[in-house]
Amino acid sequence: MNEKKQRRQLIVTGVLILLAGLGILINETDFMGSSHTKVLQYLEVYSAFLPLLIYIVPFGIFVKQIGAKGEMSSRELLMAVFCGAFITSPFAGEVNDSFDNLMKSMMGHSYSEAWMGSLEAGIAEELLKLGTTALLVYVWNRKTFRQYLLIGMCVGMGFQIEEDISYITESGFKNVNDAFPTALDRISGALGSHWCYAAVTAAGLYLIVRASGRNHRRKGIGWILLVMADHFLYDSPIGNINLFNAVLTAAVVLPVVIFFRSPEVYAAGTSETGGTRKMNSYTRVKIRRAEDKDIPALLGLLNQVLEIHAGIRPDIFIPGTTKYTVDELREMLQDDKKPVYVAADGQDHCVGYAFCQMREQPFSNNMVPFTSLFIDDLCVDQSARGRHVGEALFEHVKQEAKKMGCYEVTLNVWAGNTSAEKFYEKMGMKTKESQLEYIL
Repeated sequence: MNEKKQRRQLIVTGVLILLAGLGILINETDFMGSSHTKVLQYLEVYSAFLPLLIYIVPFGIFVKQIGAKGEMSSRELLMAVFCGAFITSPFAGEVNDSFDNLMKSMMGHSYSEAWMGSLEAGIAEELLKLGTTALLVYVWNRKTFRQYLLIGMCVGMGFQIEEDISYITESGFKNVNDAFPTALDRISGALGSHWCYAAVTAAGLYLIVRASGRNHRRKGIGWILLVMADHFLYDSPIGNINLFNAVLTAAVVLPVVIFFRSPEVYAAGTSETGGTRKMNSYTRVKIRRAEDKDIPALLGLLNQVLEIHAGIRPDIFIPGTTKYTVDELREMLQDDKKPVYVAADGQDHCVGYAFCQMREQPFSNNMVPFTSLFIDDLCVDQSARGRHVGEALFEHVKQEAKKMGCYEVTLNVWAGNTSAEKFYEKMGMKTKESQLEYIL
């Protein structure tokens, strides 16, 4: 990472800390009763927070498990929840109040808080959550679809918890008997609430920022607008009708379920032809160990890689050949020290591979002993490129390397293969050493 980007990230971190500090000051009144409130009433009202664990605990377990797969630490997930509670929520409250006052002064008695207030909340709250998610993604340099989702979900959950607490305290300090009913009412709407909204808008952000092509940007904007419309209708009088309430909840929960059912990433790319198979705009791939049935596809992909290398270094590579023979591949597929992983499409056809090798270090006595997983070759079929299949393969290799107790994942890239260099840099890899040559 260059110094300029590090400086920008440091500045954004400072902005987040400043916003969090202001948010805590703004939120302070949400936890306080009047000056005449007794200690016993505080205890009775605060005890109504406990039922919120009904949705907080399962959510925490879920994101921790998914976070381990998505390279997100528990500390980062908690920080995202904190930012949702103490940045997004307090400023949303300030924006909502300012908008209400402005519109009331402009429209007078014709102003309808049930409709206009709901519309404003659906837009302002979602944009604030999305902005917080974007800042955290930038500061932490997160790049995968799963990471965007997790950060968005946690920002939304922080917002949701703080909002629920404010509703409980507002009603409880007015009438202590209303605290628990309010808590139960908030729990009943937790399934399709802010955590879900923020997850879907984070998916939209990912498509806008990281996916290529206008179609994906349009889809990303579409996801964000869907959430805003859903939020508006949910808060409006329409949301009080049970049937519409259920439909609106399903409209945001189902996309999240679909996102997380996809392996490694929700692969998004442009619709391409060329190659042996046409694939859909959204492609699910399953990463598994290669089998004998994959050998013909592996040979085809090896040939694609060879042609690229032969174009770069015709003095070294022989066109029309492959790196391994059929017999060598059969033997390799049985060797756990040389695992071969493939990306299989919906018909279980191999559309990409990663040839790996376990390597023991050191090469000399002055090096610390450790184990590396070396990616000998990684390739994605021409028909599947642009859909994050390579990203899914690389993420899977990293997870397998961790399970094997490896210290690092390494690979070599031929000079001149700029697309491969950019891909691995995007995945977070850095130059470890350079091999130089002098041709005689």
